[in-house]
Amino acid sequence: MTCHGRIQGQTPVYLLNSSRFTEKLIQQVHHQMLHGGVGLTMAAMHEKYWVPRLCSVVKSVQSKYFGCKRFCTTPAAIPVPGQLSEDWTTVGTAFEVMGTDFAGPIKCKIDKKRKERLTC
Repeated sequence: MTCHGRIQGQTPVYLLNSSRFTEKLIQQVHHQMLHGGVGLTMAAMHEKYWVPRLCSVVKSVQSKYFGCKRFCTTPAAIPVPGQLSEDWTTVGTAFEVMGTDFAGPIKCKIDKKRKERLTC
């Protein structure tokens, strides 16, 4: 059976949504679309075929399809943050802990006549 729509020259093939052939065809198209999801599989199916209630059929086929279950993974749980060091968590006065830069600016020779100062 073919369906005639408003687009001239296109007559998609009518398939029953409960047939085994339709399920196998949806699996094949889903595999060709590289497991792209329900929307991409439906768009590829609508190019040549017309299946009533296609969205529900594609969802049911993908839920049974082993190749697609492999890609349906849940994300890993967010790890618990580690404990902060004691220096970060103890209360103290301002400038109680300080650091000093003993290296200073580093001189780098650009060419023979001029020198330039770089700070790190």
